Amino acid sequence: MLSAQRLRNELAPWLEDLGEAPDDVGVREDVIYEVVSIYRKNGFPDARVTIDDEITESAYIPSQRNQVERTIVISVFEGSRAYLQDFVVVGNTAIGDEALKGAFPWLRPGLLPAGRAIFTESALRSGVAAIKLLYSLRGYLDVKVTAEPDRRNVTRVNEEKIGPPEPEVDEIHMKVVVRVEEGTQTTLAVIDVVPGSITDPLVLRRLTGVAVGDPVTPRLRVEVQSRVRRRLQDLSYYLVQVHVELEDLGDHQRRLVLAVTEGGRYTFGSIIVTGNPRTRSVFIRDRLGIEFGEEFSATALETGQRALNATGLLKRFDLELLHSEYDQHRLDIVIDVEEREAIRLETRVGFSTYELGRLGVGALHRNLFGWGIEGRLEGLASFRGEELEARLKYPYLWDRGISLELRGKYRRFEEVSFERQETLGTVTLSFPVDRKLSFNTGFELRDEDVTDFDRLLDEVNESSRAHVVFVGGRHDDRDSPIATTEGRLFSGRFEYSDEAFGSDLDFLRVTLRGSHTQEISDRWGLVVALQLGLIDRLDTGVVPIGERFFLGGARSVRSFRQDRMPPRDEFGNEIGGEAFAVTSVELRPKLWGDFSGAIFLDGGSLTADVAEFAGRNWRFAGGLGLIWNSPVGPLRLDAGITLNPERGDDQWAIHVLLGQPF
Repeated sequence: MLSAQRLRNELAPWLEDLGEAPDDVGVREDVIYEVVSIYRKNGFPDARVTIDDEITESAYIPSQRNQVERTIVISVFEGSRAYLQDFVVVGNTAIGDEALKGAFPWLRPGLLPAGRAIFTESALRSGVAAIKLLYSLRGYLDVKVTAEPDRRNVTRVNEEKIGPPEPEVDEIHMKVVVRVEEGTQTTLAVIDVVPGSITDPLVLRRLTGVAVGDPVTPRLRVEVQSRVRRRLQDLSYYLVQVHVELEDLGDHQRRLVLAVTEGGRYTFGSIIVTGNPRTRSVFIRDRLGIEFGEEFSATALETGQRALNATGLLKRFDLELLHSEYDQHRLDIVIDVEEREAIRLETRVGFSTYELGRLGVGALHRNLFGWGIEGRLEGLASFRGEELEARLKYPYLWDRGISLELRGKYRRFEEVSFERQETLGTVTLSFPVDRKLSFNTGFELRDEDVTDFDRLLDEVNESSRAHVVFVGGRHDDRDSPIATTEGRLFSGRFEYSDEAFGSDLDFLRVTLRGSHTQEISDRWGLVVALQLGLIDRLDTGVVPIGERFFLGGARSVRSFRQDRMPPRDEFGNEIGGEAFAVTSVELRPKLWGDFSGAIFLDGGSLTADVAEFAGRNWRFAGGLGLIWNSPVGPLRLDAGITLNPERGDDQWAIHVLLGQPF
C-alpha cells in the first residue's frame, strides 16, 4: 500500500549506506528496522522485511562474459492494516470524552480526512502521554492512564488460491479501552509572601498571577518565579531576585512561599552605537525606542531589540548593559552592530503561455542616506511588452510601523485586443496590524493610451486619465507565498475616481480576491479560490477599455486563452466587462518527488454592463495539470476544456505558468 518511491525517499540515507556497504550485517539490520518502523507508523503491525542478493552473469557480451551483476532486493510483506474499530474512555470526570479522544493522533487515509482511523502503537503512546499532560495541567499530579488494545483479525477465503481454501487476514480491527485513574487534584491552600524592602506584599501577591484554590502544575514554581521577576523588572527593578518554594501540606494541598529582594530601581542612560559606518546612530537609537532617563523595563528592551532585528539592515548586533560611572542605578546601553550589504542586485524570471518568457533586472538599496529608506529601480521585459519602475519606501513613518511609499512606473503591453501604454505615480500609506493583516490607502495618477483597436466599438475611448483615491487590505497566513500547502490569502481594493481630482473619469471600482489552501490527507491538497470585481460608472458615460476587466488565462478560466472570454464586439474582438466573478476548485494529488498533479474546475462570468451583472454568461472549465516545485517556484502545465462553449469561444487551452495561479 506504500509506494516504492515513497519508501525510497524516506529511506534515502539508509539506502545510501547499504549501497556503500552491502555486506555489512549492521547496515542491513538498520534498513530492515527502518522499513518495518515506517510500516508500523502507517498501521501495518505485521510487516516483515528481508534483504536478498540476486546474482546475474553477463553472458551475452563476450568482453563481460565472466563478470557478474549484483542486485540487492528488499522484499516487504506488508500484512494487513489495523483500523480503529472501537474507542472507549472510562474513569474520567474532570475532562470530557471528546477532549481525551482528541489527544490521539490517529491517521486517516483517503481523499478526505474523515475515513476510518488507522491504529498505530505510536499514536496510542502519544495519546496516553497527551492525556497525562492534560491532567497535570489541571493539577492531577498522580493521574494514571493505561490503554488496553484488543486485536481481532477479520479473515476472508482466497478462492483463487490452488489447493484447499485457507482463511487469510483481510483487516485488523482494534478496540481500545483507555482507563483513567484521576486521583485527587492538588491545589494551592496558602500563598505566603516574604516582602522585599520596597514592594508592598499585596502587590507581590497580585504579581504571582495565582490564587488560593488554583491547581498545582509541574511548572507552577518556575512560572511564578519567571512571572514575578519579569513584572518587577518592568517596574525598573533590574537586579531583582525572586525565590519560590512549594511546600507539601498533605492532603494534596501546597503552600506557595514567595521571597523577593528588589535591589533598587534603575533607569536607562546613554545609548552608544558602534560598528555602523553606513547607518546613522540616531536611526538605530530611534529603532530601539528607549530614551535617556527612562525607567528600566525588560519588555521595552526586548521590544527594541525585535525592532532592530526587523529592519533587516544588521547582520548581527550585541547589546550590553553597563552601570554608568556617574550613577550606579543608571544603565548605559552599548550596541555593537555588523551591517549587511546595503545594495543588492536582483533578477526575476517568469513564464506564462501568453507572455512567454519574462525577465526582470533591478537594484535595491536598503539603507539610503543611512535612514533605512529603501530605493528600488527595476526593469522588466517580456515578448508582449516592457516596463520600468522606481520606488522609494520609508517603513518607519511616525514610529508606528506605518510605511510611506512613492512609486513611478511606465508600462507598455500588448493586450489581446489592443496595445496599452500607461504611466502612473502612486503615493501609498501602509498600516500593518500584525504579521498577517495590513491595510493601505493612497492616491494614484494613471494616464493610459490605448492603440491598435481599429475594429472595436466606437464608444471605447482611446486614452484616459484616472486620478484615483484607493483603500485596500490584505490578510495572508499562508505557510509559504511560493509553495503554499496550508493557509488563506484574502485581499480587497476600493478605488474612487472623480473629476474633482483632475480625472477624466468618474467611477467606483471594487476588486476582491481570496483563496484557501489546505492538505486534506497525506497525499492530497485542496485549493478553493474566489475573485469578484465591478466598476460603477457614476457620471461617466463609458468605461474605457483600459479600465475594464478581462477573463481567460492561467489565473482565471483556464480553458480560454489570455483575456479571450466574451463579451465581444460585432467583429469578434474581446472588449472586456464592467463586472466579473471567478471561482475555482483544485485538487492537488502528490505524485512523486517534487511533482504533484492538479484536477481543477473553473467558472467565470464577465458582463459588459455592470447594471446587467447578476452572474450571467457563465463559462465552466475542467482540466488537469502537472506541477513541478522547482527551486525558483512552482512551474505549472495546465490543460483546460470548456464545458459549455458557445459560438466563438475557445474549446480548450494549454497554459504554462511559473508561480501560483491564485
